[in-house]
Amino acid sequence: MYRSLGTVRGVRFAVLGMATAFLASLALIFPSRTVVDAPHPLIGKYCMSCHDAEEHEANLAFETLDFSHVGANAETWEKVRRKLSAGVMPPAGNPRPSKAEADDFIEVLTRKLDATPPAPAPVILRRLNRTEYANVIRDLLGLKIDAASLLPPDAASRGFDNISAVLSTSPALIQGYLDAGMKISRLAVGDLSTEAERTVYRAPPALSFAWSGSRSRKPATRASWLALFSGP
Repeated sequence: MYRSLGTVRGVRFAVLGMATAFLASLALIFPSRTVVDAPHPLIGKYCMSCHDAEEHEANLAFETLDFSHVGANAETWEKVRRKLSAGVMPPAGNPRPSKAEADDFIEVLTRKLDATPPAPAPVILRRLNRTEYANVIRDLLGLKIDAASLLPPDAASRGFDNISAVLSTSPALIQGYLDAGMKISRLAVGDLSTEAERTVYRAPPALSFAWSGSRSRKPATRASWLALFSGP
């Protein structure tokens, strides 16, 4: 009886060992999806258990990042570099890379980040200042206006009044631009309420014409006179 129990236990251990070896071989042949999708082997080995699309700790999923083009997510990769350099990641209690592994990864990542061109500065939409506004009206409509009498003064920074950050808007400023636009438009197109008028200019009776030498005795075509008119 004891011998039969020992035989059963031996068979169980043998089956368990074979199953373990089989699973280990499958892991070598078919690595987990997490490791396959990792942007770097070190990331897949030590970081993807928390920072993948499923766990998504700290809103970070390494599957969405490309280690070959760190410039596309330079800010995120810079955070990874800082935390790994400080030793705060992976967190205490979790498997951590050796110093050699971490140093090699940090060196490569730092080199890639240094080679990435800086992102262009954002362009801030700004309005025209008073001087620019007057120049635009002059160029478009041919009118010379006194912008200082139409618009409030512009804010300045270090002597410059054309900096986007200080050229803010306010309800009073917008109303000032509307009032200025109405005045300028009246100057440009005139008073639309004015009715059309007709004026006939007659030649003075004492004006003489030089007659041509033709038989028709018609006035010479070169005869002319000038009338000066001043209107609105």
